[in-house]
Amino acid sequence: MDPFGNDDIAWLHSQLSDHAHGLNGVYVRVSRAIQHLEDEKSALQKRVEELERDNHPTSEARRLREENATLRAKLATTAKEKAEVTHERDVLLRKLNGVKQLVFDPAFDGKSASNDTHNAGPGPSTAASSSVPTRDPRAVTTSTTSTQRAVSAPQAFSSARTDISEPVTDVTVILDSPGRAVRPRPRTTPTRAASGSQQPLSMHSSMTLMDSRLHSQDEAPAALGAPFVDVRTAASPPADANGSPQRRTSVAHVFSLNVSPGMSEGLSVQYEDATASGAGPSRIPKKWRLHFAKPPTTAEAVAIKPVPTAVLAEKLELDEESRRAIEDLSLLPAGSFRLYIQEMFGLAFLYDPILLESPEATYVVEWSEATGAGTTKTYINNAKEKHTEMHTFIYAPRKSGWQYLGQQRWNVADIKSIWNSLVSPAQRALAARRSQDADIAEIARGLKKGQLEQLTVELQQVSLLGPNAAESAVMKKLSD
Repeated sequence: MDPFGNDDIAWLHSQLSDHAHGLNGVYVRVSRAIQHLEDEKSALQKRVEELERDNHPTSEARRLREENATLRAKLATTAKEKAEVTHERDVLLRKLNGVKQLVFDPAFDGKSASNDTHNAGPGPSTAASSSVPTRDPRAVTTSTTSTQRAVSAPQAFSSARTDISEPVTDVTVILDSPGRAVRPRPRTTPTRAASGSQQPLSMHSSMTLMDSRLHSQDEAPAALGAPFVDVRTAASPPADANGSPQRRTSVAHVFSLNVSPGMSEGLSVQYEDATASGAGPSRIPKKWRLHFAKPPTTAEAVAIKPVPTAVLAEKLELDEESRRAIEDLSLLPAGSFRLYIQEMFGLAFLYDPILLESPEATYVVEWSEATGAGTTKTYINNAKEKHTEMHTFIYAPRKSGWQYLGQQRWNVADIKSIWNSLVSPAQRALAARRSQDADIAEIARGLKKGQLEQLTVELQQVSLLGPNAAESAVMKKLSD
């Protein structure tokens, strides 16, 4: 007898059908979930590939930074030796100029000088007294100085060491109140001439015998317009003992910007602040200085110790984009205006700038490609629309850190080119910043043709009486 009736079989069939349908629905849902996971996996793999492609420039930049550090290390091993050789070359050139000046001096007596050369054993004073006629005091002084240097030349030539081993970084000019350039007076050592008078012998590292001769003959210094415009006029040469004009060798830019004996840290030129006897207060010279590796004097009130980039980014709570932009400033080519402005907080970061200082103003100056200079001007002017005052930081590679200058007002200034007012050693020092093989003549041609442009930005200290509240807050962040 069948234990199940027709009704039971129908019910069981219905139950099995329902369960089969339910299992089929579960299978469909699981299949969909698996497909969704597969799609997400594919999307994530594609995203990873895109991120790897986007990260390639960062990896390349990191590799370039490492390569740059390696090249800088190699360069540092030869920089000192090159500076010594360059200085020794300049010393020899100055001595050669001295010999030429002595030979072509109108007061030079060839026969007497020849005898002095053979009898140079007693020393410089003997040569000086026997080689110069005494009828013209100016000639006595000039020839004395020339002969002394010529006699002492062999000893100097044999010296393998020099007293300056690194390139100078300071360039100084002094302007008196009418705007005429006055040569800075270095520490001097008196030398007795044959006539009994004393003539200071300059110890300035960049002064040549030609400079000394022109100075001893009281040539009027060249006038500079506002500011640093070479508007010199030819002065009448002094007459000799017979009343005839003396022949004078033309020396360009003798009384213009001159290098100081400072080292790479940018020491200032030594000179006397006091006015000459009989001169009134209006004759006190004004000092102009072109330097790098030091903060401007107007920022001394808020200057702090240099801060490394990583520490600076952490203290100021900068985002990753800003930190990378600051690090990449060192990768920009020398000769460009290496500036990054963080517009959200009004922070300006300037890498290895050249500072031009006067008693009244401080400028950042650079000789850049004309197109790049225009872009930088627009960049600064756009930032000024959001922040009239910006917390300013400068980075000096030799100090390995950022220095805080306080709040500064940035104004693009239009001052005339100062390049042609620089003497050759100063031009070489600035050109070497652009490239070890930089040609100062090429820079001059670029400025003349308009390919290069002098970009000058004035920095105005907001508070000259000490840190204000905003500066104090930043200084506290950096000091904590």
